[in-house]
Amino acid sequence: MRWYSTSVFLIIQNLLELIPTAIGASLTATIMFYTTDQYNDGNRFYMWLYAMQLCLHSTQGVAYMTVALFYRHRQVSFMVATNIFLIHALLCGYFVMLEDMYDIF
Repeated sequence: MRWYSTSVFLIIQNLLELIPTAIGASLTATIMFYTTDQYNDGNRFYMWLYAMQLCLHSTQGVAYMTVALFYRHRQVSFMVATNIFLIHALLCGYFVMLEDMYDIF
């Protein structure tokens, strides 16, 4: 691995964005948990927080991968990233009502 390449840039960028992404995920998870009228159970909240952390960090990784693949074509990169985000938002399960979910926790 050369001292400056795409992989080195993406690794450093992920490490630099780790703490702000974790803070943003924690704030988003807290707001979403209490505004969607979830059961106020500590274990359930921490599982929600963990799932949100995984979701946002994986989404950030996919965004960096999209940038690395289409770095010469900015418009294509934005279109691909927007479509990936829309698919993720529609299939993530946030819009499922609590009454429709199975009781697994």
